[in-house]
Amino acid sequence: MKELLISASTPADERKTAIERFNKEIDLLYDLKHPRIPSLGVSFQEHGNYYFLMEFVPGKSLEKILETTNATSARREGRQVDDAGLRALTYIHSLSPPIILRDLKPGNIMSRPTIMCR
Repeated sequence: MKELLISASTPADERKTAIERFNKEIDLLYDLKHPRIPSLGVSFQEHGNYYFLMEFVPGKSLEKILETTNATSARREGRQVDDAGLRALTYIHSLSPPIILRDLKPGNIMSRPTIMCR
């Protein structure tokens, strides 16, 4: 879930701009259709606050993986995440107009758990 945080003391023009930007982000997410990008669930307002829900992605963030694994395991996991992430970035950059992701960081990159078959 993402919440638009606006202080009660925020001037009206800044509040309006923030809400417009938030709604624009929702519109962009709604149109994205890629297996490596979580889908938008629903957006709503409650008590003057703005929210949207996205598909839950099970697993760990790359940031957590790097904190909790040894260097060899982290490199292996990082390569798998890189490959999947590059496909998602290629997709959003190939749109017209392209989408530029400004918040790309290890904490926002998820690695889905591997399912082992016997």
